[in-house]
Amino acid sequence: MTQITAPTNADKSIRRQVLSKSLASKLVIAVVMALVWWGVVFALKPLNAINVLTDQYGIFLPAARMVNDPFQVEGYFNPPWTAALLLPFSLLPEPLAVLFQLILYYVLIALVIHRFGGSRGAIVLALTSFVAFDSALELNIEWMVCIGLLLPVRWSMPFLLVKPQTAFGYYLGTDWRETLRAGLVAALIIGLSLLIWPGWITQMLDQIRNGALSARIYNLAPMSLIGAPVSFLIGLFLAWRAVKRHDPVLGIFAWVFFVPYLALYGVLLHLALLAMRLPRVALIISLALWVIYGVMTANHLLNVIVR
Repeated sequence: MTQITAPTNADKSIRRQVLSKSLASKLVIAVVMALVWWGVVFALKPLNAINVLTDQYGIFLPAARMVNDPFQVEGYFNPPWTAALLLPFSLLPEPLAVLFQLILYYVLIALVIHRFGGSRGAIVLALTSFVAFDSALELNIEWMVCIGLLLPVRWSMPFLLVKPQTAFGYYLGTDWRETLRAGLVAALIIGLSLLIWPGWITQMLDQIRNGALSARIYNLAPMSLIGAPVSFLIGLFLAWRAVKRHDPVLGIFAWVFFVPYLALYGVLLHLALLAMRLPRVALIISLALWVIYGVMTANHLLNVIVR
């Protein structure tokens, strides 16, 4: 009979070293890809051929500079603490503000993948995708959602509420008691925020009603692509599986089928998680997006340059 022995301290030390080296390599990949896409973005910006950093320069950095009332900025419809989190970046020269946010975003993506057991390959696949390129072109605020996924569940909700369409299904796979605590913390934050920014909920709803969402194109939400009934049925099945298996990653995927809007740049987290769970499927999707959107973008750029 084979005797099973408990791991020794030496075994545990070796395992920690391996994990540490693995994490370090993942973070290096993230930083390198952030620098690459930052360089590409600022090489394309002077051409004025495609939209570059329109949300960052037109919405988020201005909102941070008006943090006392960020809803003065047209198109801003996030909780006001979003602007407060962006305040340090708004004090920097804009290229540096973009660079540091992009590095932060990709590093957080790598940390999320590492937390859920993903490999370097999943990070490489995600960060070399057209979605990663598009996320650098637009540089929205999904990095704040990633912070929420790395914190203990009870502290996560204020960050996930920054863009609830991205990953709020995370709570389908968490313990209900921790989810309840997260809700209580979020309620406290919302209450405090109303003391600092009175009436911000009404202001946010007004911004949404004024067409901030309807102006968007390229809606990738399944509800938009395959219709609400089918999307809801798929979402319900995945949600049931997420609850049954206590699987927050599956819960994030389930949530995608319930939301009315998802931009291409907003699904980098989902592609990264898919690369972790189903790498071949993620690779096919990545290649397809490069063929469809990459060719369209390259053709447009060539036409602009030739002219």
